[in-house]
Amino acid sequence: MTILNEQIDVVVARLAAAFPQTFVLEKHLPHRPLKIGIAADIRAALPGLPRGVLDRALAAYTKRLMYLQAIVVGADRIDLDGNPAGQVDTAEAGHAIAVLVGIMAARAAQRKPVTKPGDRAVSFSTRGEASGRRSGGGEGIEAQACAASGQRRQPA
Repeated sequence: MTILNEQIDVVVARLAAAFPQTFVLEKHLPHRPLKIGIAADIRAALPGLPRGVLDRALAAYTKRLMYLQAIVVGADRIDLDGNPAGQVDTAEAGHAIAVLVGIMAARAAQRKPVTKPGDRAVSFSTRGEASGRRSGGGEGIEAQACAASGQRRQPA
């Protein structure tokens, strides 16, 4: 069964509405670590929620950057009522850091290189000469390099 992102968003919204002291709808707001085994508590409280959709929604929620940043050693985990229900241990915090680093690396790899104003791409002709131009002189890069070094450019 394929679970759509829209279904996940609906379930997260439902969890935030049913348990506002535990779940945060807005991704940019601070999150708190959830109790280990909270899925069973949610299924008991909301029996009509399909298990697969709930599992995917919880997986998406716990991969949010704000959630992962909240997983630090000693942080209180919370139950559906917002009460402390255990603490984050070293292994869990380490796992959260590894996931966070992976997400950030994947995002960085997807970004296009940033070009500064004034930067330009240089293309080369089949003769190996640069075809880009800078202000002044109208010379290609090869001619500029020769001029800078004091050498004379050989005709092609």
